[in-house]
Amino acid sequence: MSVFEEAPSEALTPAEETRHLAAVATAAGVGVTRVVLPKHEHVVLGGMRLHYLDWGSPGRGRGTPGGLPVVFLHGGGLNAHTWDIVCLALREEHHCYALDLRGHGDSEWSPALDYSLGAHLRDLEAFADHLGIARFFLVGQSLGGIIGIGYASRHPRRLAGLVAVDSGPFAGSQAGIDRLASAWPRWLPRPGRWPP
Repeated sequence: MSVFEEAPSEALTPAEETRHLAAVATAAGVGVTRVVLPKHEHVVLGGMRLHYLDWGSPGRGRGTPGGLPVVFLHGGGLNAHTWDIVCLALREEHHCYALDLRGHGDSEWSPALDYSLGAHLRDLEAFADHLGIARFFLVGQSLGGIIGIGYASRHPRRLAGLVAVDSGPFAGSQAGIDRLASAWPRWLPRPGRWPP
């Protein structure tokens, strides 16, 4: 086999994946009433085929008070499965979606090789519109958190909350930090002086 041929897939069967999720949840101390697998969905947005996991919600529906949907964004070099255990734990109360960012997981690679923050942000905007959710929580880790911060700055009223894990805007200098602080959305608590 040449380096350009695809190796055979070692994908887990649904039963194996269910057992794996149950074992990981137990090891992590996450109590779940029922282990379910997400639906794998694909959508073409802005000419890009994006893959996402729809964890559904047996509890409250889309957008009901207290049960707002949650969209999860992974970090660079990762994929939507980064959030499997978290989505499994939260799906009783929230409709959870985990997006594979462009060029990651089962999403398409950009034909134009555009992996800029602006491209990722446009993908997220189109994805939120595709889901048809008026208000939601957004959780992002690393690259996903930076995309989330950009989304929050453009669409503060659509977000019920933002969680940015291991993420932060690159400021480069105290002058850059001061510019960020002056543009900080009024609805967010103001951070202290950075760096501390």
